[in-house]
Amino acid sequence: FSNHAALMLEQMNVQRFYSAFCDVSVRVEDVDFRLHKSVLAAASPKLQTLMCGLRDENSNVMTMHDVSLTGFRCILEFIYTGLLKLDIMCVQEVLNTAQFLELRMVEKACLNYL
Repeated sequence: FSNHAALMLEQMNVQRFYSAFCDVSVRVEDVDFRLHKSVLAAASPKLQTLMCGLRDENSNVMTMHDVSLTGFRCILEFIYTGLLKLDIMCVQEVLNTAQFLELRMVEKACLNYL
């Protein structure tokens, strides 16, 4: 059972890729991402709060104005795979997004990179 968590995360990422069982659409800079509320809420205190603020249980669209597309894409990869790919071109955007989403582990990794 030692790889159960990794297998679950891998399957959630596959489902994300195919938009299977996704129950929320997050819009960043006019790009829509079909995602899983439970995965986002488990990963980020800020996302959990934002999703709790959706009008009702049937509401499935959230627009994020305070993050960049580049930063959000990188954060999503981290949330769904556990891999954080940083380079000098994106690290500041990822840091800003991580700070907004209260992802302290990612924030720390970005600061260490800088």
